[in-house]
Amino acid sequence: MLPEGPSTAYGYLQKGESLSGGGNRVSSFREKPDHATAIRFLEEGDYLWNAGMFVWRVDRILQEIRLLLPDLYDRLDTLSREVEPSSEDYLSLPSISIDNGIMERSEDVAMVPAGFGWNDIGDWPSARKCGIGSDRVLPLDSDDYTVWNPGRLTVLLGVSGVSIVQTDAVTLVMDDRYSQKLREIVARLEEEEPDLV
Repeated sequence: MLPEGPSTAYGYLQKGESLSGGGNRVSSFREKPDHATAIRFLEEGDYLWNAGMFVWRVDRILQEIRLLLPDLYDRLDTLSREVEPSSEDYLSLPSISIDNGIMERSEDVAMVPAGFGWNDIGDWPSARKCGIGSDRVLPLDSDDYTVWNPGRLTVLLGVSGVSIVQTDAVTLVMDDRYSQKLREIVARLEEEEPDLV
């Protein structure tokens, strides 16, 4: 996807040589860089956002998994011989994203630049762009906010760039600049307050 600005929420693909059938080789893939690196990528002009839309033949992705994640490959191979693997079998697999495990490390990746409308909806500020939020908000001198507080009125006074999310057990009040750090809080909750997650 064509970048709209520097973002630490997306991976970046660096365009390489043009391919005869269209698209480009990927010279490098960098998953969720820091802000300064995202700015540099945009300044260099040959980086696009990774939209996470992958197309591959099964035999090719399995070759890459075998090469780059041999433990995962062995475990998948074992599971493929079971008639009906259990959810515990899947939960016992190594936890690694396709981006970190394969895309950043593979030497055989191609891309097709796309310019259609797209939003990852991977965090609360992105959800706001898609119109997700509570309808019972009374703002004064406030803008650029996401509120998810079903069944309750939320009053905002003099705030901007925030997300406020209420569940039965937890309230999140977040400066949107910290949206990519939310997973750190979720990890702490899973460890310290697992009944709330």
